[in-house]
Formats: sequence, C-alpha cells, structure tokens
Amino acid sequence: MPGIDKVPYLTNVTMMDLRFSRAFRFGARSFQPMVDIFNIGNASTIVSYGASVGSAYLRPGEIVAPRIVRVGTHTGDDQLPSRMQQHFVKENKDRSIFRKNIGRALLNRESDPYLAEWEKDRTSRAQRQRFGLEPDPVKRREVEASVTAYMREHFSFVVFSAEVAAERLSLESKLISTVSRCGACGPSDRWLGRSSPKEKIRSSGLWLVNELGKVPLDAADLGRLSELLVDR
Repeated sequence: MPGIDKVPYLTNVTMMDLRFSRAFRFGARSFQPMVDIFNIGNASTIVSYGASVGSAYLRPGEIVAPRIVRVGTHTGDDQLPSRMQQHFVKENKDRSIFRKNIGRALLNRESDPYLAEWEKDRTSRAQRQRFGLEPDPVKRREVEASVTAYMREHFSFVVFSAEVAAERLSLESKLISTVSRCGACGPSDRWLGRSSPKEKIRSSGLWLVNELGKVPLDAADLGRLSELLVDR
C-alpha cells in the first residue's frame, strides 16, 4: 500500500539456557537438586509486530517472555486434579489466588479501572448480596481469558506426593521461604508481577504473599525431599 512501510522481518531469537545440578547420596537413595536458568542473557527480542493499519501498526506486540516458578500445595487429600482445574480450566479468579493475582497485575499494568471490580469476591451469598451482580460480564470473561493464556504460556509444575497434610504444609512454607530469601533468584525486569498492586509480590518475585521470608529448608528437609522426589 503506498505510503505505508512493510512489516519488518523479525529478528532471529537467540537464547541460552543453563542447568546446574549435583547428585547427593543418602545411603541407598540419591538426590539431585538442580537450578535451571532460562534466557540467561535476558533477551528481549521482539517476536511480533502490529500488522493492521491503525495506531498499533508496526508497534511491537510481544517480546520473549521470562520464566516463572510456582511453589504450592493444598490442604486436603487427592485435590491436585481439582486444583489444576481451578487454575487452568475453570476461569474463576475467586477460586484461584494465582488467577486473581495475575489478573490484578494485568489490569494494574494498563491502569484499567476494572481492577476495582476484579478485587471483589462474590463466592458466598453474603458477598453477592453486598456487591450485587457482576456489572460487566463480558469484561470479566476477557480478563479471565487473558489470565488463562498467561498461565498456560508461563507456568510449569513439578509434582511430588507428600501423604501427610502437616508435612505438605511445612514443606510448602519452607520452599516458599527458601526461594523468597534467595538473593540470586529475583525476576527479570519484564516480569508481569512487577505491575502487581501488591508490594509483597513485586518485591518477592513470587505470585503469592504468604510464607515469605520465614524458616527456609534445612539439611533434614532436603533429605526428606530427596526421599519424596525419588519415590514420585
């Protein structure tokens, strides 16, 4: 089209990932902790441009995204499948704190006034009576869909079984505390959580606010984790 530049060719994406690991033996068992570093050079290569004529034409649409770590557990037995459904399939931010926190960051990043509505929880009858019906269900579905897309692209999980609920909760707390106290484990400058209205999320680099900076894992905990990971 005369007077309009062609969409530029995209730059080749070059990234380096590293893995550090070491095997430890505990009698007949072994434990191999590892640290994965993705996009070690913190590349910010543009991978899409706006191609439609208008104000967004040739505007960078997407850049290489950072990796996200998820640490968590649940209090009941045999609830993992239902919890994964709540996070990834059933689009309801009032049933998943991760969905709610990601939606908060997405809306806050755009200074979207719908954030005030997103904060309202209508799970119980009392709360529905207090807040009334959802005033903009179309907007709610749009944000929920954006949260789902973000989680499916950026979240990955490692699962192991701890049969006793008290042990699950203890390990969860110590895993979160260990990561939050790690000075070398901070997020990239482009991490979505930096747009969160929650200061604890912005400063910790984690999508949660509880159990931060508490008691970390010790040698005995690492030994127990080695047993659980070998058996999974």
